[in-house]
Amino acid sequence: MEKQTFFSKSTKETQKIGRDLAETCFKRKKNREGALVVGLSGDLGGGKTNFTKGFAKGLGLKATITSPTFVIQKIYEINLENGGSETKKNTGKEKKPKKPKFSKFFHIDAYRIRGEGEMETIDFPKALKDPSNIIVIEWVENIPKAVLKNFLKNFIKVLFEYAGRNERKITIEGL
Repeated sequence: MEKQTFFSKSTKETQKIGRDLAETCFKRKKNREGALVVGLSGDLGGGKTNFTKGFAKGLGLKATITSPTFVIQKIYEINLENGGSETKKNTGKEKKPKKPKFSKFFHIDAYRIRGEGEMETIDFPKALKDPSNIIVIEWVENIPKAVLKNFLKNFIKVLFEYAGRNERKITIEGL
C-alpha cells in the first residue's frame, strides 16, 4: 500500500492533487469486487470539497461540484463525453468508443451521519457493490466501519491537515 504526501498552498493546488488522483484511478485495473471508495478525513475547512471538485474534473465531469452536506449524496453520470475514452481513428477505420471504466460518481458528505441506518436510506450498501461506481466520501470517519469493512481493499484514504496558516498537508494512502 503506497503512501504519498503533498503540500498545497492554494485551492487551485488542492484541486490539482484531486484531479491527478482521479486520473490515476482511471488507470487502475478495474476492480471486480465492488466500488472504488476514496475516503476523505480532516479538519473543517481542510480542503476536502475543493479536492473533490478537482477529482470530479479528473473524471471529466463538467458539472459544478458543491458539498452535499444537507442532501448527503449527489450522483453524477460518467459517460463518453465526460470521463470515457473517445473514438479514435486508426489507419482510416474508426474504433468503437470504449466503455468508461466507471459509470457513476457518488459524492457523499457524511458530516451529519450518525449510524448505519442512515447510509441504508441512500442505498449506500448497493452503491458499494457495483464495480462501475467511484465514491468519494467527505468525513469518512463518520461512516460505521461495519458498512465499509468488505471494501477496504478498494479504499483510498486521503487525510487533510493544516501545515501552516495557508498550507495543507494532504496524505494519500492505498494507491
